[in-house]
Amino acid sequence: YMLVKTPAKTHATTKNDVFYYFSNLSGSKKRSLNTTTIKGKPFYALGNGAYIYASNVGFVNGNTLYQASGTTTATILNKIHVLNNKLKSTSKLLKIGQKVKVDATKTTGEGDEAGLYFRIAGTKGKNAQYIYWGDDAEYGMDQESTTDEFQGNFNLDNHLAN
Repeated sequence: YMLVKTPAKTHATTKNDVFYYFSNLSGSKKRSLNTTTIKGKPFYALGNGAYIYASNVGFVNGNTLYQASGTTTATILNKIHVLNNKLKSTSKLLKIGQKVKVDATKTTGEGDEAGLYFRIAGTKGKNAQYIYWGDDAEYGMDQESTTDEFQGNFNLDNHLAN
């Protein structure tokens, strides 16, 4: 992930914004940066004619940047089993380094017992398949405390909103 510190003006997130971050601790104020589309992909202006691909940015002004919808890639860090729609283990095993597209999150439990799962893209309803990330409270931490890279069972190209 790239950390972007920017003096650029932000705006309240709209339904058209692909990426956003929370500007307050309670998570009630979503903010976004203006993007410029280059060859069909969103970029942030850094100034002096320089741009960075929005998907390569993990933090804006110290806040985790989330992808509102769509798919992202998970790179497996530990051998893990694919789970069925009831979050029960299947015989399918994902290996270290394997890449899997994911498109949604699911949280079970509350507080210290909350677990975070990601749905494998293209699976839905009774055929949905999930992979277990880990403790929901650790997801999306800001860069000053820690990052997701060593806390879950896989790394994500972009943080999906949960």
